[in-house]
Amino acid sequence: MALKSSDALKVRETVQTDGLPKRNARHLSDEARILLDKSVVARRLAAPSAEEIRIKNTGQYYRWVAWKALGGRRYGQMKAMGFQDATSDDAEAMCPNTGIAVASDGITIGDLKLMKIPYEAWAAHAKANMQRAIQLGNAKNRGMYVENASSDVFSDSVPNRKNVSTEAFNRGGLETFQPSDAEIESKLGKT
Repeated sequence: MALKSSDALKVRETVQTDGLPKRNARHLSDEARILLDKSVVARRLAAPSAEEIRIKNTGQYYRWVAWKALGGRRYGQMKAMGFQDATSDDAEAMCPNTGIAVASDGITIGDLKLMKIPYEAWAAHAKANMQRAIQLGNAKNRGMYVENASSDVFSDSVPNRKNVSTEAFNRGGLETFQPSDAEIESKLGKT
């Protein structure tokens, strides 16, 4: 949006137009003049979102949870993982008048509740996920499958890791179909 105030005139007068032909310098839009003005510092004026918070207790990892979703099942899962309700001692709202409710049972906004877990527990979980991703993406594990695996906890059988590239292609009983010349000619009507 173009500037329409006396500030626009001030900016227009302070923009360095050295090196530009005079003809091009006077045809710059207000936005272009601001962009080229080295004395104007780029700074956003956006208000923080309703869910943005300032953390007071940095020893915890925080997460917004849809605590009413699925009849509270997700909230129960997070509690079972070790998350607890965050309180006003842990965090405060960046925009206090946006619907965030700080009560004795936690910090909520709509159906979201702020929960916390000790940072070490969350870091261990994140590391396990990263290691699993590396393992799944590792080239030596691609094309592997397990043979003779058992879902029985008390089973004494030992599963074997098999590599797809060293196995015969036809391990599932599938066979390729290659029609004979006579079959092809009969389909084409050359017989």
